Amino acid sequence: LVLDCGQISPDYMVENGGPVRLAPLDDALATTLTYFAIPKTSAHPYLAKLLAGFVATPQDQAAIPKLGATSHLTPVPLAHAQTSEVKVSGLDGPVALAYDSVKHEVFVANYEDSTVSVISDVDYSVVATVPVRADPFALAYDPSKGEVFVASNGNSSVSVISDADNSVVAIVPVGSGHIALAYDASKGEVFVADFGNSTVSVISDANNSVVATVSLASNLGREVKSLGLNPIALAYDPSEGEVFVANSEDDTVSVISDADNSVLATVHVGSGPFALAYDSSNGAVF
Repeated sequence: LVLDCGQISPDYMVENGGPVRLAPLDDALATTLTYFAIPKTSAHPYLAKLLAGFVATPQDQAAIPKLGATSHLTPVPLAHAQTSEVKVSGLDGPVALAYDSVKHEVFVANYEDSTVSVISDVDYSVVATVPVRADPFALAYDPSKGEVFVASNGNSSVSVISDADNSVVAIVPVGSGHIALAYDASKGEVFVADFGNSTVSVISDANNSVVATVSLASNLGREVKSLGLNPIALAYDPSEGEVFVANSEDDTVSVISDADNSVLATVHVGSGPFALAYDSSNGAVF
């Protein structure tokens, strides 16, 4: 499936060996300059119809018969295909979200005014606005304690918010420039990527204190670049008890064991890794 408003991205993918066909498929729905393709063998034909109806504008829908779309792509009217859209006011530079499944609330990090907004998922209203330290950039929810951890990029600290009354119950000093968090449910710990220090801080949720600071350069066996490793993203692997760290400046991913907070391996990847995702079914990290 390729969605693009021009040919630059597909051309780039083809030039670099990507499995992309630039010719329109015979069961495709045209959207501006490219094609939205749904295979004839789709295992979820009704979902395919819903998605087609959602993507197409009313003008596109009127043009579908002229484009030769097959019958199984008859679009669903937009009135039935779209979910409701709710605009939440009172946010200032939202950059991160965390969902509290117990309280049915969404926590929003507002970078511009250094607050965290709490939105009820019942009526989508802001039920609280919590002041935190400067430039909140990342959030992590700890269900065992009913707490939300807030990494403040401009203050070298992590604020801890209780979801019982939406108050700050602790402020934990950590390394500088942190913009990523990961919660380790088995150990009751929160890992903090210290972007400016080439380290990862480990906070225990038992007493909201730093129990370890992991040097990502400890097992490199070589000189670190002058700018440092710049850890920028984290992913937790519960099956192995490991935390993966994307080092954007070093083009590597560090693997930390949560058993003793040591660096087990440093994996070379492509240029400037920026995000991570854990695949539990395959035991792989992307």
